[in-house]
Amino acid sequence: MRIVVLRSGEVGSKVLEYLRTTGADILDILPTEWSDEYDTLGVRQCPARITEFKPDWLIAAWWPMILHPVVLSACPHTLNIHNSYLPYCRGKHPNFYSILENAPYGVTLHEIEVGIDAGGIYCREQLPVVWEDTGETLHRRSLALAVDL
Repeated sequence: MRIVVLRSGEVGSKVLEYLRTTGADILDILPTEWSDEYDTLGVRQCPARITEFKPDWLIAAWWPMILHPVVLSACPHTLNIHNSYLPYCRGKHPNFYSILENAPYGVTLHEIEVGIDAGGIYCREQLPVVWEDTGETLHRRSLALAVDL
């Protein structure tokens, strides 16, 4: 199996550590190797690297950027590890918006589609939000849950 791992932070490192034990052929990409300016050489290189790798799966493990459709079309199966209880609080900073909107919070593993956090849900787990929670405490608790899922 060939897996592209787009990873960031502790969750990304732990996911990569686990995947290395499976014997899969892995293409590991960090945010510092990517650019969100579509006209730069870095952006052109990453989709090309992914396409040439011919992956079976793309796993975004705490990946902070939206993926270009070219990248998604090169990957028959995708998985995003996202710190929100989808469909609530899609996109950036869901820990903050969960408190602001009094919405459920948790971690979701879902398919990646062109829309923001719009793919089908593989699994999700809710974290209780208590009165003393802040965006930071929710974020920390979601890190541990994401690795467990």
